[in-house]
Amino acid sequence: MQPIEFADILSTDLQLAHTGYLTHALCLQGTATLLFNGASFPLQRGDCIIMQRSENAQIADASPDFQTIIVYVTPEFIQMALPLSNYGTRGHMMLFNDPVMHLNARQVERCQENMEYVRTRCAEKEHRFYLDLTLNAVQA
Repeated sequence: MQPIEFADILSTDLQLAHTGYLTHALCLQGTATLLFNGASFPLQRGDCIIMQRSENAQIADASPDFQTIIVYVTPEFIQMALPLSNYGTRGHMMLFNDPVMHLNARQVERCQENMEYVRTRCAEKEHRFYLDLTLNAVQA
C-alpha cells in the first residue's frame, strides 16, 4: 500500500481498490452522479470531492467525456501532513454529509495545479528528502 496514489478516472472499482484511503478528486469535464452514504450528488466540471470512506462511494450515470484527477492518500499520511490546527471532527462530519464542493474557475485551476504538483513530487522517489517533499506537497 503506497501512501499516495493517483488515478485519472473516478470509478466504483477504483474506490473499492482504495478502501481505507482518503479520496480527493476534481472533476475536469463531463458529468456523473456520486452515490455516497445513501445520498446522491450530481458532479460536473469544477466539483471537488473529498471522501474519507471512499469504499462507500459509487459512481453512476457518467457521461462519455467524464474526466477527473484523483489523489488517494492514506489517513496516516494525511495525519502526518496536517498542521496542528486541522479540520478536526467538525470537518469530518461536514464531509461525511456532503463530500462535494463546487469550485469557481480560479479554484478549479488552483486545485488541478496542486494535484499535479503532488503527482510530480511523488514521482521524485530518489530525492534525498522524499518524505519531507511529499508531506509538504500534500499539506500545501
